[in-house]
Amino acid sequence: VMLRPTESKIVFLQQLGRGLRAATGKTRLEVIDFVGNHRVFASRIMHLLSLVPRGDGAAACFTALQAYLAGGEPELPAGCVLDVEVEAKRLLEQFLPRGRGAVVEAYRGLRAELGRRPTPTELFHAGYLPLTVSAAHGSWFEFCASEGDLVADEQAAATVAPAPAWLTMVQTTSLTKSYKMVVLRVLLDHDAIWEGMEISQLAAACRAFLENHPALRADLEGAAFTRVPGDSAAEARAFAAWWLEWPLSRWMDEQAGRRWFTRRGDRFTANFKIAAAQRSAFESLTAELVDYRLAHYAQSRLVSSTAPRGSEGAAPSSAFRAKVSHSAGKPILFLPTVEAVPSRPTGPTRVRLPDGAEWVFRFVKVACNIAHPADASDQRNQLATLLREWFGPDAGLPGTGFEVEFSSIDGGWYASPAGSGRSSALPIAVSAPIDSAPPLPLIESPPSAARYVTHVPVYDLAVAAGFWGPESSPEEIGWAEVPGVAIKPGMFAARVTGASMEPLIPDGSWCLFRPCPAGSREGRIVLVQFTTLGAGDNGGRFTVKKYHAEKSVTADGWRHDSIQLLPLNPAFEPIGLEPEDAADLKIVGEFVRVTA
Repeated sequence: VMLRPTESKIVFLQQLGRGLRAATGKTRLEVIDFVGNHRVFASRIMHLLSLVPRGDGAAACFTALQAYLAGGEPELPAGCVLDVEVEAKRLLEQFLPRGRGAVVEAYRGLRAELGRRPTPTELFHAGYLPLTVSAAHGSWFEFCASEGDLVADEQAAATVAPAPAWLTMVQTTSLTKSYKMVVLRVLLDHDAIWEGMEISQLAAACRAFLENHPALRADLEGAAFTRVPGDSAAEARAFAAWWLEWPLSRWMDEQAGRRWFTRRGDRFTANFKIAAAQRSAFESLTAELVDYRLAHYAQSRLVSSTAPRGSEGAAPSSAFRAKVSHSAGKPILFLPTVEAVPSRPTGPTRVRLPDGAEWVFRFVKVACNIAHPADASDQRNQLATLLREWFGPDAGLPGTGFEVEFSSIDGGWYASPAGSGRSSALPIAVSAPIDSAPPLPLIESPPSAARYVTHVPVYDLAVAAGFWGPESSPEEIGWAEVPGVAIKPGMFAARVTGASMEPLIPDGSWCLFRPCPAGSREGRIVLVQFTTLGAGDNGGRFTVKKYHAEKSVTADGWRHDSIQLLPLNPAFEPIGLEPEDAADLKIVGEFVRVTA
């Protein structure tokens, strides 16, 4: 009988091990464990799942438990069986931590196993993104402090200015290459943060670091310094000059409101001070973040370098492209059918992205409309966010031809944006601020007798005479008088930006619209709304174009074969609409005239 609830893996296995000791006449052991709560119960299962070590460390964390509860076969010592009752599994599924909570629980589990605070790199190699806990606390070390895990020296080093700003900057500074973190790692290795290093010596050490790293060495491919075969001294000078121009100069520029490094003669050195008594702990904290940033970057470099050809140079065993379309105003992926591509996945599938991140895509019969990071702070659907990051705000809009390429390599699936984006050279409309428009005298509230007689409401929706305008939600900003026109109820004015409808509608014009009459829209210049999520019930993205449709007669009457929104300016391309676009499109009004 275990009467001592514990979260420690070591203590639990010691307790269990004592009961498992062999003895004459002993054939079985029955354990009654007063675990205390569901979280400790989950820890028990994880401890058992970790009896067979795994190289990635994930067995000690919730990922292994999640896989087991989802029906996966656990890896156990020979002759062992793990059998959890259905009701207990349901309880565990209900209380399993998710998103940021899973990262926190993984951190605590590793802490119990290691007997100390885990580093972000250790948590990363266990299958988690450690910095997801930073949002609620401000930074990684503020999270560690909230867990009571910073010793006195670390607490002092992390909280005395300028350390908090420095550590946050190291944690968040953007990396297109590994160079900036390599500079910090080399300075730390040479104990040279404060006294600095000669630029030629620092450059040589950084180059050696990169060349000796299996993933980061790829960052030197195509580097713009002059190679001088047979003259190593000249090549070293060329590299040092290039290294000074790139990562060193970036470190000497302002970051997070401060210039952290400077050049003193031929030396590159810190431009800030930390008390001598705190420097050791400060450097240790810095090294933790630098090592994590390099580990995360290196993994993405390895994945991106192997994704096109496989680990042994093999071509993808299967590949297909998914068209970026839309549903309910948000971008989704339309897939080829399983009949057309029998090898394509179905159901939840782990997919590696170009930056090394692992996502779960949920493939169904003809589409994928749900995807999220495998170990994100939460598991809400983030497919639309991902597609807009890859293709911009026009992802999935009618008239675009964006595609995502999926390939299966060495048993794993990879995804990347295919091509450069639009299928045709469609100009992007940029909406200028309303204040820059030609003058349009507005009054807030005209007399009732003037409404829809001499005055019409003016809306601030962003209408593009080009491609689709930016997402906006129409709001009335006042009323304007429109002389020389027979005003009817439902008319309104809005500003149109872009040149695709010139010369009829000059860029930046205020235009008058009326409700589109019943009957055919063929040849009319119309204001079209594409409904998007996040813009309110009446919001979306808007464009002004000439309407053209091709129809065919069927036994039931007629149907649209194709719809095009045509520009008047021949320098612009039409926007072609697919049948599936109809549900998210609305003809808001018909163009009447330019008012200003």
